[in-house]
Parts: sequence; C-alpha cells; structure tokens
Amino acid sequence: EADDSIALDGDPRLASHIVISKERQTLTLYDTKWRAIRCIPVAVGARYGNKQISGDFRTPEGEFIIVSIHDASSWGQDSDNGNGYIQNSYGNWFLRLMTPPYYGIGIHATIRPHTIGTRATEGCTTMNPDSLDRLRPLVREGMPVTIETSLRDMAADGRCVIIYRNS
Repeated sequence: EADDSIALDGDPRLASHIVISKERQTLTLYDTKWRAIRCIPVAVGARYGNKQISGDFRTPEGEFIIVSIHDASSWGQDSDNGNGYIQNSYGNWFLRLMTPPYYGIGIHATIRPHTIGTRATEGCTTMNPDSLDRLRPLVREGMPVTIETSLRDMAADGRCVIIYRNS
C-alpha cells in the first residue's frame, strides 16, 4: 500500500502540532512556525456532530494531546462484519489522544483503504498504514492535536443551520 501523504515545506525537525480537519478529511502536521510538514488524507467518525457519548460513531472536536504512543502491530479487532477477528487492523501504531471524558480515541491506520476520505470510523481518525508509518517518527507524546469541526457537524448538533438554494 502506497503512502498517500503529501510532503510540504515545513521542517520535520520542528514538528509541533497536528490539525485534523473533519471538513477536508485531512491530518496536517505543522512545525513551530505553522508551516505544513505533511498532509495526509484520513477518515473520521461515521456520524456527523461532536462526540456526545461513547459508542456514538462521532469524532470529538477541540484541543487534545497525544497522551501515549503504542506499538499496535499485534492489535486486532472483530468488526462484526462476518470476517471474524483481524490481526493488525490498527496498523503499526496507535496515537492515543486525551479526550476526556471519552477513552480509546486515537489516530491509527485502517485495513479498509477505500474508507479514506469518508465518514467511516467509530470516532478515531484513520489513515493508510504507510502514511502512519511515515508520520510516527515526527510525532511525540504531549504533542497538541486540534480536531476542527465542519459545517455539517455543526448543523447535526444544531450549532448552525445550512440553507440549500437552487441556483
């Protein structure tokens, strides 16, 4: 599987902040001067809106930090789709975010590359395994992560109204 991230002009040695856009379905890593280092296509929560309860298939919005980085190469899951337990379904790494009061939210790989760029997860942010492997050496525990909302997420929560007009 190919790395689908785009390398930009930021300095990887100064990596300092991740911004996940639910609108654009991207994860962008920035350096200390807010120059983009890498932009990666991702998938986020299947349901629109800010996370409200565990298991609601929404991705939380706001300011978080990477609280721990786990070797997830031995992790697997049964996604109840009839395929049974699948080993290494999170990729090689799980970047766990501190998202109180919710637990288990993170950034990891997916074994379903066709979902990248869609609303497909249970709340995490997922990407292609090779992209995650390239991102891993550039991130650290304590790194801030901003998850930005989208108009559809705000509308789903009643934070705004979208009016569609025929042109």
